[in-house]
Amino acid sequence: MKTVDRFIPRSSRHRTFFGPLSGYRSRKKALSAWRGAKQRCFNPNLAEYKNYGARGITMASRWVQDFDAFVAHVGYPIRGEVSLDRIDNDRGYVPGNVRWATFVEQQRNRRKGLKYRTKAERAAIAAASIAEVRS
Repeated sequence: MKTVDRFIPRSSRHRTFFGPLSGYRSRKKALSAWRGAKQRCFNPNLAEYKNYGARGITMASRWVQDFDAFVAHVGYPIRGEVSLDRIDNDRGYVPGNVRWATFVEQQRNRRKGLKYRTKAERAAIAAASIAEVRS
């Protein structure tokens, strides 16, 4: 009924990221997350590739070509304010390491940047990286 719409602020009527998702929106959000994860892992032209594919983060081979296999394991997002998250940030998008998480959950699950490490820790990491590349 259009008369009811005029009492609801426009921003509230068109907001899609809060509340339960409909079947179509849930599938669309899962498909978008799956495509984004594949791009971050396999597309070197993408800006985020350096934090994913270049670090060795990949996607399970059965998920790469099969969206339904991905959804069979991860499921569809139930709420709109969640996004795809890796539980262990040093592992890829593989079964047992992927979940739907809220923004707050994802902020608590970030990998530590090198700028927060001591000079000795940064030197040890650099030496280990060089040794790994040479072997």
